[in-house]
Amino acid sequence: TVVIAVVVRLCLDCIGIILTDQEPVAASFWFAHCRKDGSCVLAGIALFLATLVGCSIFAWSCQGWITDPERNPYARFFSFSIIMEAATWIPISVSVGKTNALVEWFMDLSKDDLVQALVSSIVAVLLTIF
Repeated sequence: TVVIAVVVRLCLDCIGIILTDQEPVAASFWFAHCRKDGSCVLAGIALFLATLVGCSIFAWSCQGWITDPERNPYARFFSFSIIMEAATWIPISVSVGKTNALVEWFMDLSKDDLVQALVSSIVAVLLTIF
C-alpha cells in the first residue's frame, strides 16, 4: 500500500513540476525544491488538499462495493483492499514530500543560522501536530 501511495505521489510531483514550470533536472525530478517566489509552496498545498479530498471521497464512496464480492465480481480475483489502504496513505505521502519544499522556502527567507533553525523547527512541530 505504501508503494502505491509513493508511486501516486511521484505522479503528483510531475504534475507539480509542470504546473510551476520548473526544470525537471534542476528539481531532481522531485517536486520538493522551491523557488523564491513560493509558487511551489502554493502548488504543494493545493496538491495536498486535492489528494486529501479526492482520496477521502474515493475511500468513503467506494469502500462498500469495491471490496464486496457480491456487488463487485472482480473482488474475488483482485485485492481491492490494497487500493483502499493506499488511498489513506496518499495524502500522508504527499504531505511528507511537500514538507521539504516548505522548509526550503522558509529557509530562503533568512540567511541567519539561528533564525533558520528556529523556523525549520517551528515548521516541523506544526506539521507534526497538525
